[in-house]
Amino acid sequence: MKRAIRSTLRKLALLILAIALPTLTGSAHAQTGDVAAAKALHDQAQQLVKSGKYAEACPKLEAVVKMVPQAVGAKFHLAECYEAWGKLARAHGGYLLATAAAEQAGQKARAKHGKENSAALEKRVPRLTIEVPQSVRGLPGLVVNRNGAPVHAAMYGVAVPVDPGQHEIVVEATGKKPWTQKLSLAEKANERVTVPLLEAANVGPIPTAPPPPTVTAAPPPPPPPVLPEPTSSGSPVWPWVVGGAGIVLGAVGVGFAIDQRSVQADIEDKCPSETFCEAGFDAKAANERLDRDYLMFVGFGAAGLATIGVATVGLLFGGDTSAEEGATTPVWPWLVGGAGVLMGGAAIAFAVDQQSVQADIDEACQDGCPPELDAAGANSRLYRDYGLFVGLGLAGATSLGIATVALARGGNSDSNVTLTPASPDGHPGVSIGASF
Repeated sequence: MKRAIRSTLRKLALLILAIALPTLTGSAHAQTGDVAAAKALHDQAQQLVKSGKYAEACPKLEAVVKMVPQAVGAKFHLAECYEAWGKLARAHGGYLLATAAAEQAGQKARAKHGKENSAALEKRVPRLTIEVPQSVRGLPGLVVNRNGAPVHAAMYGVAVPVDPGQHEIVVEATGKKPWTQKLSLAEKANERVTVPLLEAANVGPIPTAPPPPTVTAAPPPPPPPVLPEPTSSGSPVWPWVVGGAGIVLGAVGVGFAIDQRSVQADIEDKCPSETFCEAGFDAKAANERLDRDYLMFVGFGAAGLATIGVATVGLLFGGDTSAEEGATTPVWPWLVGGAGVLMGGAAIAFAVDQQSVQADIDEACQDGCPPELDAAGANSRLYRDYGLFVGLGLAGATSLGIATVALARGGNSDSNVTLTPASPDGHPGVSIGASF
């Protein structure tokens, strides 16, 4: 009776594989594998089989079957490798698949060979049944593993073909201790394992919160130290800036002086006498340029010297204060400011004179300058006024700006710290004022 049932089940399995195989092979043809690579891998696997290295050969044959699913011979070789390796359950399944593929391909001899081998292995394959009682199946988070692979609930109580050798069953559930059963199955064995009720997991003592830390009152802060009288250190920055501007103004004045010498040399070369100059040489323009260069040299030179003088005063006396006790504003900004006012006034006077000379020239030379008008002298005076106005105006504006900033910031580049008598709470009074 049992033999008839097994024969019926085997036929049913072959029928299912025969029905499913066209779909599998069709998908394989739709995705053409690398046949050359598969053949090379197959040949290497066969060499390993001949050497008895089944653990290395069988995975390679598995890869060949995946690469070329329609290769019937590779399926038979894989089943034979499993059988030689001692993996009887895998070999039995491999022969069933290979037989179905051979029948589908019309390879009757191979199909017959596969049926004979699968029938022979069916008697040798051990079977393992895992029984899980209903009281255990209802546990939350239940997981049953066989050799590290989960067992589906539908397989509970089913005699499953397995390979001979060691097997480990591990059952876990939420809040329960894991249960483990190890067993060894020989060929033709038929074992049944029943999972017992799982024990509750040990719950450790509930940790208690540590006692709150003891809070101790912090000692009162020490009184602030008495600050010493500050001393002026270093030089302020502004005199260096002003001195640099003075050097630039002086350099501009030197440039005009050099141009003046060049024009004078041209005049001496082109005009051998005071009454005769070479044809094409504009003596009038050359003289005007000569006067202009001289006056610009005087104006920018004076402005540069004045600015450098202010910077020198700032470097020498920038940190000094007036002699009055408690005063924080030095005297020198007033001196510099006064000098700036004087230079500005002088510049305005030259500007007024320039306007007056220009008005005289415009009035006298409406229809040509009269012989008695010294046009060259008037123009020279005009350029002189302009040059002095520019030079003195720049120097005066610079001096006034420096004095204004110095007075606004207290005249010092460092902070002034003044200690006052102690307050009623015992702390010394401190007065801090920013100075230039």
